[in-house]
Amino acid sequence: MKKCMSIMLSLVLIMNLFSGLVFAADATEPDLVTEFVDNVFELSNKNQFVDLLELIHKLDERDDMLEAYENAFDSLLPGQRNRVESFGVTLKAVEAFLDYILQEEYDKNALEEYLGLKNKPADKDAFKASILAREVEFRNALEVAGADIALLDAGFERMDKVFSLLNKAALANTLKFSVPFLISSTNKSQLTQDTTQTALLILLGNEFIVDDIESNEPVYKSIDELIHCYNDASRNDQAAMYKYLDDFGFILLRETGNTNSGNNNPASTIADTTLLDELLAESPFTFVKNAETTVNMVDLLAANAKKVEIKTELGSILMNKNTADMFKLLETLTLSIGVIDNSSLSEAIQKVVEDEMVYEFSLVSGETTYHEFKGKVTVTVPYELKIGEDEDTIVVYFINDAGELEMISDCEYADGMVTFRTNHFSLYMIKSNLIEFTDKEGWYENYIEFLSSRGIMKGKGNKKFDPNGIFTRAEAIQTLANLSGVTLVAPIENPFEDVDKGAWYAGAVNWAKEIELANGYDGYFNPMEPIKRQDLAVLIQRYVELVLEAELPMNVVAMEFADYDNVSDYAIVSVGLLQRSGIIGGTPEGKFLPGKSASRSEAAKVFTVLLKMLKDL
Repeated sequence: MKKCMSIMLSLVLIMNLFSGLVFAADATEPDLVTEFVDNVFELSNKNQFVDLLELIHKLDERDDMLEAYENAFDSLLPGQRNRVESFGVTLKAVEAFLDYILQEEYDKNALEEYLGLKNKPADKDAFKASILAREVEFRNALEVAGADIALLDAGFERMDKVFSLLNKAALANTLKFSVPFLISSTNKSQLTQDTTQTALLILLGNEFIVDDIESNEPVYKSIDELIHCYNDASRNDQAAMYKYLDDFGFILLRETGNTNSGNNNPASTIADTTLLDELLAESPFTFVKNAETTVNMVDLLAANAKKVEIKTELGSILMNKNTADMFKLLETLTLSIGVIDNSSLSEAIQKVVEDEMVYEFSLVSGETTYHEFKGKVTVTVPYELKIGEDEDTIVVYFINDAGELEMISDCEYADGMVTFRTNHFSLYMIKSNLIEFTDKEGWYENYIEFLSSRGIMKGKGNKKFDPNGIFTRAEAIQTLANLSGVTLVAPIENPFEDVDKGAWYAGAVNWAKEIELANGYDGYFNPMEPIKRQDLAVLIQRYVELVLEAELPMNVVAMEFADYDNVSDYAIVSVGLLQRSGIIGGTPEGKFLPGKSASRSEAAKVFTVLLKMLKDL
């Protein structure tokens, strides 16, 4: 197991060289087992931790792994070596965890349940309790491995960084391409190194993350040491490692006779800066970190265009006419989109964004920079899903003046691009925000994930969404308020006779009353009453008109529901408009069931369709 594990370390060594972080430990009484447990539960990429353990457990050979790692480690320059020392201690700690705790009783499902990856809440106490039987041996093994609080903390933090990069297909997603630096003629052949590709990986890593690798030669030698271990491993171990590496795009199948590998690598030639720059420039996958475009708004608006789009190599913005009119007299307006070097951010913000990509947008004309707009602009930028991420859970955050993340719910992912709408420019970050529910499986799962990840609809507590439960009038108004992004203020007085000013929904109901979205009945709102399907249709149609100041599109052919006569007069127009837009479609029997109470899952679908439609309104 140890021998084949070394190939994964070929990735690890490179990734760690790109990180120059400094770690410090609290001056506390050393409790290595507790610290190990705490670090595992603080990992933001627990899925990769489980995959690492699964991989180690499947391999046959273990005895030479640390030796292989140390040989590769010793190949590095002293400065590079220091950056991965704490990670090596952590790997030994993980090995000790397998040796003394999991042993033959290793159960991936149980581990995933402990860590909250199996539709159940994470249970740190149960995880630690599973260690108690051999806690003494485990603690001794950690000490033998050279672990102390500082190294263990540093190593786990570095491990999480590596896991994050592996979740991006080891820089492929971040840099928009993969670098297959390992060459094989078949999936059963031995590996060799293509140092041209390794050099490109180092160049891109230095340029994009932090300029930390001073010399390529030690990295080539280190990877060769690890490849030798792979080539000497059992067929079972090779197969397991091959799949792991190939999933990240690091293996290229081709004849190996012409590759630059082993002791014949052309390091002096490849390391030449000019040649590397040319190699980078010629790559069709080069990632653009900064891009700008200058346009003449006078010309663009001369044709009475309803919308104006400004495109750059890195993304684009789309303005409706109301927003574009802000700039109608400007002959030069420059849109700039850039990816921030996270190390340039304050320490507080770095802790918030971690290693996620941060975008900065600006609109400039002459000496004037425009930060806020009269209306909303639609922004589109590239984003590659990380391993295990669901596109429905991808959301956008902006970093406010206090260095805090604020979610933008009006966003969506599609075909490698994220689109969001905003009324101001600042720093923005994109990431997954999956909210776990234990009862979301069904036709409605994607709708629940889409809305809950954006905070538009929330659960009922205890990780329950209650998809078949009733959707109340209070929940409907609160959902629309969440959808609008309005900042709610607690009312000074009760907005209705039956709505207490301290109720959780009072701010939303008060907002709806003030804009005449909901008027109640004779001074009453009936907040806990189930909302009828036709009344939900009325609310949504009024929301589009009053809040969005838009009209629903006619996306589908008009149809008359079999029970159309049962629709109340006040709801006929709204039901018709929602049907034509495609927001509602009726039952398989062709009915709308206007008087039936809407369920939470039905509401989730309706609001998801509406939110995805907003980009066209």
